[in-house]
Amino acid sequence: MPSDMLPSEAMYIVKFNDFIENIVSGYQTLTVSGRGMLGYSLHTNDISGGDGQMFIGANLPARDLTIEYVIDSKTPEQFIKKLDQLTNLLLGKQFWLYFNDDPMWHYQGTVSSFEAPEKGQLLAKGSFTITCSDPFKYSDNEVSNGNKPISGQAKIDEIDFKPNAAVGKFSITNDYGQSMIVDGTVNGGDTIIIKPHVPSIMLNGTYHTEWFGFASDIENFAMTNNIKASVDGSFIIKYRRFRL
Repeated sequence: MPSDMLPSEAMYIVKFNDFIENIVSGYQTLTVSGRGMLGYSLHTNDISGGDGQMFIGANLPARDLTIEYVIDSKTPEQFIKKLDQLTNLLLGKQFWLYFNDDPMWHYQGTVSSFEAPEKGQLLAKGSFTITCSDPFKYSDNEVSNGNKPISGQAKIDEIDFKPNAAVGKFSITNDYGQSMIVDGTVNGGDTIIIKPHVPSIMLNGTYHTEWFGFASDIENFAMTNNIKASVDGSFIIKYRRFRL
């Protein structure tokens, strides 16, 4: 069924390349909650003899998306079969999904609770909750050669760097002055694959995470307009823009 004939909040599961409604016949999304703004979790200390509290820090909590749905069947056996189908679709951990009314932005999450429809009915409501440990939503993968204007905030999935000549140690830096130091021998023409937020380094199918230099800012390394290496070579950078 084309997307314009589905509920506005129908859920698309990326790894199955389709909406649930098109996979499980008789399934229909009713409501989705949890897509709005999130409040920060505050970290504070009491002020002895003073008003209020001292601000220490704040961070966004995980996001819970709760999807209510209905399943329509003609026989009890058909109902069980459809429920099994739905269960199997939602078994994956950390899968990507989006909603029909916002197809450009994807969430990643895992089903953390499931309220099955009431037994003994052929038209019954149920719900499930997907917990997104990362509360942001992301664009599809985009690609840069290291010199491309980026609109909004973005996170790097992968950096593929191919040096022009053999190197034993080099660094990669961004516009914020953050750097990653790679301390390992890479031959000219070989491609080294770096995933800073995993973190991992791979060369010719072998992991070399120990090649990250001690001074590397791996955790915070951000996608910016310009990313450069200290040696000559070429980049393919895969990244996703993100927002709440």
